[in-house]
Amino acid sequence: MKKILSMALAVLMVFGLFGAFPLAASAAADVDMNVTFSPTSLSTGGNIDLNVDVHNNGDAIQNAVLSVDGRTLKEFGDIGSGDVKTYGGEYEVATSKIGQDIKVVLTYEFEGAEKQVSQTIRVAKKEANVKVSAQVKASREAVPRGTQVTFTFAIENEGDTKIENATISASALNGGKAVCDAFSLEAGKSKVVTYVGEIQKSITVSPKLKYTAAGKTYTEDMSPIDVKMTEAELEVTAVAESTSVEAGAQGPIDVTIKNTRSMDL
Repeated sequence: MKKILSMALAVLMVFGLFGAFPLAASAAADVDMNVTFSPTSLSTGGNIDLNVDVHNNGDAIQNAVLSVDGRTLKEFGDIGSGDVKTYGGEYEVATSKIGQDIKVVLTYEFEGAEKQVSQTIRVAKKEANVKVSAQVKASREAVPRGTQVTFTFAIENEGDTKIENATISASALNGGKAVCDAFSLEAGKSKVVTYVGEIQKSITVSPKLKYTAAGKTYTEDMSPIDVKMTEAELEVTAVAESTSVEAGAQGPIDVTIKNTRSMDL
């Protein structure tokens, strides 16, 4: 009986020692990451506003690096226990990545080992709203042969989708070839293109704007304008102050020149 009591007492003493001197808790990594972005949908490739919050709920970590699909966005370095790190900025989403998983990853070191926490986002495909207005004006509408006329083309992207590879052409100008280099125009932006041509005959200019948007090709017909070639016509009158003079004498003569056409000379 005494032997059993001695063993029980020994066991109690052992538990008492552990109770008085608790074992030290082992170190642990506990990192949370929250990712938000806007807009959540795009009709074609473009930028989103990306925001990332990193919460370190465990012990300190080292060499923390934030990346998206393998592209480094931010090097946080060391993040202490209980610290919060944030990132905010634009991220370009390629057209091929719309509707696909995009992986946001935070890699870091803890006790000499590399670890990571990740979150996947997806930008939804939005139906493109393609709307472009185009107008043309001529600096003069009636001119003599050989006159230089400036044609002004006003283009405005009224939709929510970028247009690309845009060109302007008209059969009556530049031999039917494009009157400008190809250009792009972001949504909500406008552009003015000018072309100077020499008029050799009366023409009707019917320009076309061709472009691509959201992977499709579009053609916009502008309202046609006429430029008429009119031959110059002057009316000249001369009136002498005196209707009779001596032979060899000089007298003043008033000469009037009148442009009878509706054009400047």
